Amino acid sequence: MFDPKLRHLGLQTNRALLQDSSTCAADPRGRHLAVHVERIEGRFTDAQYLARLPDVLHVFLPTVLKRWGELETLDICLEPRAAVDARAVPAPYVQFGLSRRDGRRVRWSNLNSRP
Repeated sequence: MFDPKLRHLGLQTNRALLQDSSTCAADPRGRHLAVHVERIEGRFTDAQYLARLPDVLHVFLPTVLKRWGELETLDICLEPRAAVDARAVPAPYVQFGLSRRDGRRVRWSNLNSRP
C-alpha cells in the first residue's frame, strides 16, 4: 500500500508489525505500529536520511492514524539495508515516534522537506 510512494524516495518497507506497546512484542491486536523502511539500493548519508524524513512521514501520516483508529502510537524507522547491517533489527538512522494524541496537534499540510 505504501511502497509505491516510498519507491519514489528510493525507499521500501523492510517490515511492519503491530506490537504490544508495553512489551514491544509482536501482537496482532497491538496498539503500536512499528514501520521499518530501508533504502532500495546503495547507501544514504545521515543527512540524506534526515532530508527524506518529511516526505516519508507524508507517505504514512496522517493516513495511518485515520485508517486504523485503534492505534495509539506508531514509529517509523529509517534503517540500513541488510548489506550494510545484517542484524535482524538494525539500529535505525532515524526514528520518528508519534502518539495519536500528539498527531491531532500536527498541521500535516505544513510539513515539507524544504525550508
